[in-house]
Amino acid sequence: MHPIELLCKEYNITRYALSKKSGIRESVFSNLVQKNSPIENVKLGTLLKIADALQVPIGDLIEKLLAYESNATMD
Repeated sequence: MHPIELLCKEYNITRYALSKKSGIRESVFSNLVQKNSPIENVKLGTLLKIADALQVPIGDLIEKLLAYESNATMD
C-alpha cells in the first residue's frame, strides 16, 4: 500500500476528502499511488498542503510517510 493511502487510513480520511481539504487535485494523489511514486519525489508544496490540511507539522508528516514507505519495502 502506498504511503499516501496509509496516511489517509491513519487519519480516517479518503483521498477525495484530503484532496478537497488540501486543495490538491485528486488526480495528483491517484497518480502518486498508481505510479507508486517515492515520497522523495513528491513536491514540497504538495507535502506542505497535506500537512496543513491534516494540521500536522511538515517534519512529522515527512517522517510518517518515509516510515510507511520503508515498512512497505520490507513487506
